[in-house]
Amino acid sequence: SLATHWFFSVINSWQLESHFFRHVAAALPLRTPVTYATRCQGTRFFLMQENLHADPSVELFTNLDMLEGPPLDIVRRCLDAFARLHAQHYGLEPAEREAILPLALHPFLSPSMGPVSKTLNRLALKPCMRKLPGKIPPDIQRAYRDSIAHWDALLEHWFSGPLSLLHGDSHLGNFFVSGDEMGMLDWQAAHWGKGIRDVVYFLNNAVPSDVLAAHERELVDYYVARRAAHGEAIDGAAAWQDYRGFTFHALMTIVVSIGFGALNEEQDALMAKILQRSVATAQRVDYAGWLAGFLQR
Repeated sequence: SLATHWFFSVINSWQLESHFFRHVAAALPLRTPVTYATRCQGTRFFLMQENLHADPSVELFTNLDMLEGPPLDIVRRCLDAFARLHAQHYGLEPAEREAILPLALHPFLSPSMGPVSKTLNRLALKPCMRKLPGKIPPDIQRAYRDSIAHWDALLEHWFSGPLSLLHGDSHLGNFFVSGDEMGMLDWQAAHWGKGIRDVVYFLNNAVPSDVLAAHERELVDYYVARRAAHGEAIDGAAAWQDYRGFTFHALMTIVVSIGFGALNEEQDALMAKILQRSVATAQRVDYAGWLAGFLQR
């Protein structure tokens, strides 16, 4: 649709994905679709890739899989894939990061996209609530608005310290089983950040709230352990606090998608479920309490 075309042009997704598959994908420790050709010119874009459906070793995930939630063994395999990805470029110097994926393509920090992302996130709350009335409770509305009001301070926190290369749109539907490994597709939101951000986004989107509530800390600890196993250890206590802080990322992404997206009926049902999970996660880990403590510090 024209609305979707406009939306992805505004957020620079196609230019980023074209660059990623031309210059970055081949060096990753995960399988990504083989790319035969790609180009982005203004709002026009193409990406020619292998047909994963034709590979008998590949299993793709559907919207129904996302609604129902995958088995925990698949969840852990995805977390291990994140750990491998995030360990590969962890702690590079800014110049080294720039040579791989330039800051000009960063969805939150680039000179062109930074103001756009802040504006989209600020404006999306009202249309999201209008489309799905009653789904965002008052406490989460307040935390959302407080986050936007302190956006620059949060940006500095989210993207400071040793960074990793993130997928950025790390829901279950962007994974695929490739033999004994997990691969990933749709890299139009790749950026430099803290690895736990991909983890929050994935668990929040993929795992039903009751299942996640029972296994959340255990799964975060598993990711931390796999980071160490892949050679780049991170602090578990700090990772959990960052997990709490990044629940806002999952929330704002779905709010923007619902507020400005033009999807079909099946996708709308999935988006409503993800919003419900995002709200439940933010309340369960007390994102508002994390934000108050962060601002106090």
